[in-house]
Amino acid sequence: MRILTSAILAALALGSASVARAGTDIVSGVIGVAANGSVTCSVVNAGPVPMDMEVNIQVPNVGPVGPPAICTAVGIDERCAIGYATQFGANVYCRATVGSRKRVRGTLFDTDSGATVELH
Repeated sequence: MRILTSAILAALALGSASVARAGTDIVSGVIGVAANGSVTCSVVNAGPVPMDMEVNIQVPNVGPVGPPAICTAVGIDERCAIGYATQFGANVYCRATVGSRKRVRGTLFDTDSGATVELH
């Protein structure tokens, strides 16, 4: 009985640990960035409690342009952001993993043209 109880408790601990890291992906539309241009992706916590976020800029059909911004315990009205500058121009989009898509607001902003797309 003691081994069975320990196994159940261990399984519950593993299950709750994976739930704590689990999140919801939100994604922007694609922005075409000109040569020597740059973009910034920013996600704001609009909810009532702090949450962890992971934000990254990606090239369609290629993947991330670099390591993500990993922000822990982002407070209310605080943001997690990442920027990317391209020498030759590129089409890019932003992907973020957040605790709740209903409690965040995100944008991908082309700092040169002013174009903005929201993350959904």
